[in-house]
Amino acid sequence: MKTYRFRKGPVSFTLRKREIELALLLVVGLLVSIYFGLAIGDTFLRPASLAALFIGAGDAFEQLVVFEFRMPRVLMAITAGASLAVSGHLLQLTIKNELASPEIFGIVGGAGVATATFFTVFSDERTNQLSVPLAYIPIASFLGAIVVGMFLFYLLKRGVPPVRLALVGIGISIFSQGIVQFMMLASNVYRKNDIQQWLTGTVYAATWNQLKIMIPFVLLFLLAAFLIERHVRPLHISEATATSIGVPVRGIQRGTLLLSCLLAGIGVAFVGAIGFVGLMAPHIARQGLKLPYIWATLLVGATIVVLADVLARTIFYPYELRTGVMTAVIGAPYFFYLLRRMMKGSMR
Repeated sequence: MKTYRFRKGPVSFTLRKREIELALLLVVGLLVSIYFGLAIGDTFLRPASLAALFIGAGDAFEQLVVFEFRMPRVLMAITAGASLAVSGHLLQLTIKNELASPEIFGIVGGAGVATATFFTVFSDERTNQLSVPLAYIPIASFLGAIVVGMFLFYLLKRGVPPVRLALVGIGISIFSQGIVQFMMLASNVYRKNDIQQWLTGTVYAATWNQLKIMIPFVLLFLLAAFLIERHVRPLHISEATATSIGVPVRGIQRGTLLLSCLLAGIGVAFVGAIGFVGLMAPHIARQGLKLPYIWATLLVGATIVVLADVLARTIFYPYELRTGVMTAVIGAPYFFYLLRRMMKGSMR
């Protein structure tokens, strides 16, 4: 098979012709999903009309709809989908568990508890507004995700098997849901609505201000993920193999788990608990497309969330579902399929 090699200083990589073709296909798929996200709604825009808006032409109302309402929504879906997908990719490589994902392992649940606590504690009862800037929400999500990540790493060091670790994560998720429900009872009606919206997961209320906070964090964490990936791959084979080639196993495990938690925390900070993206995207890229790379997982995850949001607001039009509902409808059966396959493999 024809291959293309690139080397410049310390950076080098090899791409096969098939991988380039699939990469182009994934990019086209993401672009098509972006078009659907920008064009479909109360006001439908044809490709020519949408293109006209990007060169400054077109109707003023259409410009308002696209650039103030739909564009932030699509960009938020891309950002959240990429973050959650890469978080799941790193978890699966590090823990060597097909079920590993920030949703299944309770990392999103931990972020949810921290975010609900944030809404409850910093709510001004007189104005029904938050008493601190919205920019602090990612910090709360980070802290909640990291606490769960540290606990999972402790269990991993103690030798807990991957399947049992997944069950522990499910338990953490259920426990987190109980705490969040209690927080909702303790909150006023305005904060209760914010928490409920977070729980179901949606990009409906995405704004440019939220994106200005979110995108720099995501770009920084994704860059770190690209840099650490080559050290993580040997771990997926075995710790002995990684050690034999000089990989600091414990340090890489800690760093990767921390990075996965940070990606999950920022991924759900504003959009809420959009589930199963971190489970599905790595599998589609690795097993379906045979592309076990972060960039492939990133493109798949972003496309999944954008398309899920398009379906959520059109499938029962004029009524709109939450984005998290659509990803759960697809992801839950996929999770049980993987669980059944793993249990069959363990009985052989």
